[in-house]
This record gives sequence, C-alpha cells and structure tokens, in this order.
Amino acid sequence: MENGDSLNIGEIHNLYCIDGYPAGSQSVLIIPAPDSENIYYVFYKWMQFENPQGLFVTFDTLFLAAVDMSLNNGLGTVLEKNVPIITEKMTAGQLTAVKHANGRDWWILTSADTSNIYLSLLITEDGVLGPFEQTIGMKSSKNGSRGGQAVFSPDGEKYIRYSPQDGVFLFDFDRTQGTLSNFIHLPVENGGLGAGVAVSPNSNFLYVSANDTLYQYNLQSDDINSSSTIVSIYDGYLSPFPTLFHNAQLAPDCKIYINSFATVDVLHVIQNPDEPGLACNVEQHAIQLPFNHRRSLPSFPNYRLGPLVEGEDPPPLASR
Repeated sequence: MENGDSLNIGEIHNLYCIDGYPAGSQSVLIIPAPDSENIYYVFYKWMQFENPQGLFVTFDTLFLAAVDMSLNNGLGTVLEKNVPIITEKMTAGQLTAVKHANGRDWWILTSADTSNIYLSLLITEDGVLGPFEQTIGMKSSKNGSRGGQAVFSPDGEKYIRYSPQDGVFLFDFDRTQGTLSNFIHLPVENGGLGAGVAVSPNSNFLYVSANDTLYQYNLQSDDINSSSTIVSIYDGYLSPFPTLFHNAQLAPDCKIYINSFATVDVLHVIQNPDEPGLACNVEQHAIQLPFNHRRSLPSFPNYRLGPLVEGEDPPPLASR
C-alpha cells in the first residue's frame, strides 16, 4: 500500500522484516472511522527487547496509522503512521474493541502489563480520544501478560480476557461510559500453551480453549464458575503436529472457529455455540486448510453491533 512501509520501526522490525513482525495474536486492530466510508484506523503494538540478550520483549507503545481507501485508484494510501497513542507497558496482544452505545463510535480496550489497570480509547468522528485508565480486579501475572486472548461478548455487555497462567478475568462493560465493573475470576485448569476465548452469538455462553480441553460457561448463571462444562477433549489428531485448542473467533455464520498453537492445516468448529453443553456440537479438525497455519487468528470485533436502546435487547448476530 502506498506509504505503508516502515511500520513498527526499530530493532525487532529490522531483525524480522522478512518473515513479518512477530508481535503475536491480537496485536493489531483495524477500526473504520465513524461517519466515514473511506478512512480506517490501524492500531498496532510495538515491542522491544527487555534486556541486551534479547530473551524477553516488552510492549510499551500502541501506534496508530490512518488509511484512506479512496486514494491511489482504490488501493489506499497510508496518510500517517507510527503515531504513538499509548506509551506505557501493556500486555502482549489482547487488543480488542466494541461499539459505543451510540452504535457509531468505538471503544478500544487493552490492559497494562502485570497489573489490574485497563487502558481504553474512544474513537469518534473527531479522532482518537484518551487513553483513559481504570483500576479493577486482579493483577495479571508476568506470564499472564504474555499472551492469551480477549473479547467482548457480541451484545457488548461483557469483557473477557484469558491466559493459561491467570485463568479468566470476566467483567461487565458499560458501552456508554467505557467502564468495567463486577469482576469475576474463573480459574481454569490448563496444562499447556493453548489459550483462547469466544462468546456465543446470543451472548449466553463463554467458551474457553485450554490446550487439550474446551470448556463452556453459562454467563446467565448465578454462579458462572460452577456452570463450567467440558464440551470437548482433544482427540489426538496430528496434522502433522498436535491440533490442540488455541485462539477462537466467532464468525458471521454464527459458528466459532478455533485454531491450534502448532503449525497445522486444520481448524476446529463449534457448530451450534448457542446450545448448552454437548449440544453445542464441537467438531474437531472440521475445516481442511489449503496451507499450514499456526498460533493466531485474525481478530474481528462485532462490526454490526447497533446502538443500545434502553429497554430493548440487541438483535441476534445473524440479523445484524
């Protein structure tokens, strides 16, 4: 893309420019600018080595690039890039977004590194506002800030983040104020690196990928932790490596797709995620991919979520 070079410039960019910037899952997010058909904002996390040996990295800047797709004969032009929006240490990945209650603007949410501080941005027709800080819930551990996945429920009322080290952090979310409340911690037994989370189209059920086990939680239960149900256990399939459960993504067809941490050529599918228990119908290695794939999935917020009308429930995902 015109002027699309030299993003995330620095030492790691120079080392990995041939193979791609290795920031990991949910480190990039694209949001359409409110009241514009052509402008898009690209948010991306920058990382640098934490020590001279290059053994560990830290994510301490969230950059912004603005793209106008009407330019360059419809191929798009990057208007500006590498604009620092957040300049403090953040968790790796776990960058996600949800529509404001007005159905037009956007909230973007991420978390500070090894803390219980959450950082939000408000995207309006006037540009990017913030960051705003809120302290709530448990602090994440060092390893718990190194990966996992974060999502909003399709109705925008819940925010969930999960890592194998820390389990699930579950919150209510106010789409008007952009604030979290009612923190709940769900410990999850996980014996490996696999980590993913998704919510059913009707926003009733939470799915947690925990390496060799896939859990379902009833978000409508008075005791969400006790509602945990195992809906699938890894069946040993190799392709050629173990196809364990990892990142998850709710798709427009109202199914949830799950990849693997290792390099494989298949995806798992939750065929009926609105159904409780085994009726959700988890089909392992259901999708044969034409090429190998590993570790991360594209991260899509619910672009179709409309305005919040007091006293009315949001429409189901399939009708948006």
